Formats: sequence, C-alpha cells, structure tokens
Amino acid sequence: MKNAVNSRDLYPLVVRQSRYSGVYEGGEWIAIPNYDEMDMTLYNYLHGDDEHFFTWAEQTTFGAGSTPSSALADLYEKLKY
Repeated sequence: MKNAVNSRDLYPLVVRQSRYSGVYEGGEWIAIPNYDEMDMTLYNYLHGDDEHFFTWAEQTTFGAGSTPSSALADLYEKLKY
C-alpha cells in the first residue's frame, strides 16, 4: 500500500517546462521536489548548460511527462507515494 502524499516532504516542489522539450528529460514537463535555486548543477541546466543536466539527474529523483499533471504523477510513482 502506498503512503499518502505529504507535500511537506517534497517542499518546495516545482513543476516547469523542461529545457529541451523532453529530449533529455523524458517529458516536456518536469516535477522537481525539494527545489533549491542555489543548486548550481540545476541552475546551470536551467540556464543553458545541458552537460550539467546529466549530473543533476543522477543525483535527483524528478518526474517527467507530457503535461504538468503527468510529470507530477510520474514523480509520485518514482517516489512510491
């Protein structure tokens, strides 16, 4: 049985369009839990350095999908919520 979703565990949660339309990310939208705007690897991916995406993706569980809702659902599935 899955746990009830507790948004506090994921806060801050950001759902945004992926930088490369899903080519690298797996979907046009990505859901990022525990978003840290000071995370330089994530910052570099979001602002133009795609090489950093792969490093960030290895360190982070994120959801991806064709819509914001499907990206969030993918994240919940990956985290077993």
